[in-house]
Amino acid sequence: MTRSLAETDNPFSENALKEIFKVKAGKPSVIVSRENNRLEFRETFSLNACKDKLRTFAAFANNQGGYLVFGVKDRPRTLIGITGTAFDDLKTEKLTGMLNEYFAPEIHWAAHEYEFEGMTFGLLYVHESQAKPVVCLKHCDAAKCKEGEIYYRYRGRSEAIRYPELRELLDEVRNQERALWMKFLENIAKIGVQNVAIMDTLTGEVTGRSGSFLIDEALLPKISFIKEGHFVESKAAPALKLIGDVE
Repeated sequence: MTRSLAETDNPFSENALKEIFKVKAGKPSVIVSRENNRLEFRETFSLNACKDKLRTFAAFANNQGGYLVFGVKDRPRTLIGITGTAFDDLKTEKLTGMLNEYFAPEIHWAAHEYEFEGMTFGLLYVHESQAKPVVCLKHCDAAKCKEGEIYYRYRGRSEAIRYPELRELLDEVRNQERALWMKFLENIAKIGVQNVAIMDTLTGEVTGRSGSFLIDEALLPKISFIKEGHFVESKAAPALKLIGDVE
């Protein structure tokens, strides 16, 4: 298992970037890092380059997450940087739309520009999916993706998943569901069954002992849930407040 690049909630932390861009002694333009199950390099960036790497996005999401780094030449792995404004002009909705067109559930990602040795590099970080497996929805010649296939990251290669990893992935999903059920039941026991309400995030219906109410469908996509123990005062997502009596 290779979980060393992004150990924190910030995949672009100083420690993670230092690990990716560690250079050889006496050769400041050649990096030591090799492609692995969490890292892949590309020389140039474009939206088409992302389409060519669709299966890599899915493979990272189905494993431990990972980085696509643009501006590194292969054999040897030489730092050349990226030029132009293509990476800076990348539209979140375009790449997200492309990923949603070919894969489900949704693949979450983040972009970052990094200045190193007087050059600019583009990094895309693919988060590990919390709803595995991510499955291909339709065929794509450019990315060599086939409908119904599940991709997984193997030592620098993005391939159709093999049985041992698929079995491990499904066992992991089952264990996560079991843990969620246990936590849910523990919370119900603390609050009291008579005081609990259940929210259906698909329909917006909130149902409890005293009745139910609906959250407008237009608001549902905007609702974000706070991860337990993580609160950010600045640059935080807006909160939806329910004020007064709800009937």
